[in-house]
Amino acid sequence: MSREMALVGEACGVAAAPVDELDFVGIGVHEPRKAVDKVVNGLKFLA
Repeated sequence: MSREMALVGEACGVAAAPVDELDFVGIGVHEPRKAVDKVVNGLKFLA
């Protein structure tokens, strides 16, 4: 299975789940590290 097909399958699974059953624990970012660091360094992280 291609990566794109796997991502589509995951998106369909998330879309089908009730909102109160979704537990988001992080975020993925795919960009050059220098650009991401500029944005992320200014954020407050909640524990």
